[in-house]
Amino acid sequence: MSASCIFLPDIPAVRADECLYSWLGHLIRRNCIAPARLAAVTLLGARYRTLSPDLPTGLSHLQALLGERSPMQHSRQWIDEATLYPYHRPFLNAARDDVLTSWMLTESAHGGRLKALMGRLANRFGAYPTLRYCPACVTADLNTSGISYWRRSWLLPDVDFCLTHNARLTVHAAPTRPSNPFWAYGVPCIPPADACYVDAPSSAMRKFCELSTALLTANLPAVNGGSLVRCYRERALAEGYGSSTGRLYTSRLADAVAARFDDFSGFEHRDRLLSGGVRPFPWLRTILQKPDVAVHPICHILLIGHLFQSIDAWQEAFKAQATSSADFGWRYGARAATCGTARPYLTAPELLDVSLSCKAAANKLGINTATVVAHRKENGVQVSTRSHLRVRAVEPSIIQDLRAGQPLAGVAQANRVSMATVCRILRSHGDISEARRESIRKRQETSAKAKWTAAVAAAASSTAARRAAPDAYSWLYRNLPDWLRSNSHAPLRLNTLQCRRQRVDWHARDLTLKAAIEALTETLVASGSSERRSAYRLLRLLRAQNLMIRSRHKLPNSYDALVECVETEAMWRDRRLKLAATHLEAIGEPLTVARLSKLANINWTYRDWIRDWVTAFTRSDDSVTP
Repeated sequence: MSASCIFLPDIPAVRADECLYSWLGHLIRRNCIAPARLAAVTLLGARYRTLSPDLPTGLSHLQALLGERSPMQHSRQWIDEATLYPYHRPFLNAARDDVLTSWMLTESAHGGRLKALMGRLANRFGAYPTLRYCPACVTADLNTSGISYWRRSWLLPDVDFCLTHNARLTVHAAPTRPSNPFWAYGVPCIPPADACYVDAPSSAMRKFCELSTALLTANLPAVNGGSLVRCYRERALAEGYGSSTGRLYTSRLADAVAARFDDFSGFEHRDRLLSGGVRPFPWLRTILQKPDVAVHPICHILLIGHLFQSIDAWQEAFKAQATSSADFGWRYGARAATCGTARPYLTAPELLDVSLSCKAAANKLGINTATVVAHRKENGVQVSTRSHLRVRAVEPSIIQDLRAGQPLAGVAQANRVSMATVCRILRSHGDISEARRESIRKRQETSAKAKWTAAVAAAASSTAARRAAPDAYSWLYRNLPDWLRSNSHAPLRLNTLQCRRQRVDWHARDLTLKAAIEALTETLVASGSSERRSAYRLLRLLRAQNLMIRSRHKLPNSYDALVECVETEAMWRDRRLKLAATHLEAIGEPLTVARLSKLANINWTYRDWIRDWVTAFTRSDDSVTP
């Protein structure tokens, strides 16, 4: 059935917030298009195209098929009003947005690559949406129009509540690929019994649901990654998450985001958001430091919710920032595309405005203070030396923290200075290092003693205590062995009284190793081994590599025997050629260069050398075939 000859007598209207997946399901069932694969091929125009709930493709073909009867005015309107692409688009650059939009409209062979290019696969937030629905909304739809439909807001990632009825959404299908990807499932008319209840969401979860829905309905365009990061940084610095020099404290901002959303309690991907090991929240650092890397909208929404509290406020702040720096040719994290010099030419009026300090201009533009200083000096603007009054004010506190053995990063963050300032103060005061080492040692001693005492009290033996607190045992064993012995179970024995080591008789060992080398060489010769008798092979078979390497000067006889028994490359080739020649004579074959080279496993590049060897071996040039 071709697209030109299909007849669709009933084309339903697109309801508010209805996704294309739901609308296609109603269209297929009303017009009785079967089977399901034929329906998908007919409507979307590709042989292997499936019905995707969130990011469908083939929209230009669908618009051309419907023609004037289409509920949308153009094919791009399907993307804006019936898919989840507006939820992702604000955080994609313009070039990637053009490619993805063209794939959704026209390309038939790139549907499976959409989510890979968007970063949905690498972010590990799940590539296929969860089919959820609100039982109260379904009941209301059935009472008013007699039919229900899938809403886009139900399919948003991590959105688990219906804001209209303040009820938890019911999961209809898990986020896995369906058994029949060509069929559009309908919303259940009779929800399960355990789904008919109202569960009020927490304030953090409700805030996240409101932000996600507002982002979807705002239908924002794609923006430049550098401009987006600059907007985040300006607001974060204004909220006090940076130093006086314009440096942003990412860890402090991450803790505040987690606290704002109750440590992501109730989120489906809570473990993914909290992961990161030593440096938690790697997604936040990716957003602020790598603007060209695609990050899941969930991460952007959390940051926007904390810094701006709403999508509208974020949009207004972004527009204001873009207007104030419209002539500012700088892209955060990368050089300007129109500039080929080492530093792009900056044209922002704030750079040469002497009424603004260098730090104030840098904070307003979202760049480094050193960049502003360098630009002003190049243009002849007098720049006064930087004042260190604030550093002098907090220097006693820094010295006290360093003496107490606090981590350097913690000292810098607590006093709101840079790591370079902390390291400079540590180097300039010689007595701090010794006091710092002593404080760290006392802290380690106190911690190790407490752990070991608790382990001994809970364990039945010293071995069990050692297994329970291995780090404490190791520290005490190295530093306080007497205390460890007196505060352990009775049978604990430390290796403090080592057994007396007998002196090594190197002369006897030398003669023994020499005899072993000679005996091994005789065995290898008698066995007719075809491998080369190298020094490494002989020592490896005797398991004496390290002994010869470390104590070679103490084993002169063994070394001389090893030199005598080692077979050079030339000797090894001669032996192989002799064995090959003997074999050929035994079977009555002529001694040709080709036969000898192949049988002795010698590269053909040595054919002249093999010919000379055969000449000397046979004492006759006529017996060799060239």
